[in-house]
Amino acid sequence: MKKSLLFIIGIFMGLATIKAQTVVFEDGFESYTHGDNLTGQGYSVWEGSATVTNAAEAGGDAFSGSNFAQCEPSGNSFYFRKNLTLEEGKTYTFEVMTKSPDGKNHKAVAKVGDRNIAGDLVGATDWTKTSITFTVEAGETEAIMWVYSWPQSRVDIDEFKVIEESATAISKVKVDGPRVTRAASGEFKVSTDNKVSSISVYTSSGQLVKQMTNAGDSEVTFNLNGQSQGLYILRIVDVRGNVSVKKVVNN
Repeated sequence: MKKSLLFIIGIFMGLATIKAQTVVFEDGFESYTHGDNLTGQGYSVWEGSATVTNAAEAGGDAFSGSNFAQCEPSGNSFYFRKNLTLEEGKTYTFEVMTKSPDGKNHKAVAKVGDRNIAGDLVGATDWTKTSITFTVEAGETEAIMWVYSWPQSRVDIDEFKVIEESATAISKVKVDGPRVTRAASGEFKVSTDNKVSSISVYTSSGQLVKQMTNAGDSEVTFNLNGQSQGLYILRIVDVRGNVSVKKVVNN
């Protein structure tokens, strides 16, 4: 009971119990020099090139810091990828910021074993965040995080990272944003200004009971049928990386 009260108090103070995160791999490309070829830095590319670009020298803009990866396809399709070894049974999130100066199609993909888990299709000229959450199953320890583009068009990449999701922890989040309404008994609808990337549902004591990733719409309906009556906490992440917390009562 005491833990439940602390969790609820945290929500009203702009805090929420969510998954703790350990960064497994992160590259904001700040450790490189303008013009460095990333294929010699642990990355691989297909039909094109990937070089480090300094925003000040090239006249572009990085999402954060000064550098970003500028990818120039030479064929009809292109990928920029990083191979990683992950652990069975653990849950990870692949996060990456991308944009296309020409507004052409591209997407981030997490290849885990034989599974290709794709993020939303992106065609934005502004920096857009993609988050892909997945759990590594038996025999899937070899994984590839990649950005794929088509047709032939430049793609810029920044803040390329993989995070291990682990035990609950306290983190600051926004409490405004999306709207949550009851659609029917045990059923709720989340409405956002931006498309939803993921929705996580927790009990008042912080136990995760439902998770939906890459919902890809500005309105998402979910149900708590089969769950106990009482207070539940929603952690909602939109495609731009904004995190909001809402509470609902299942009765």
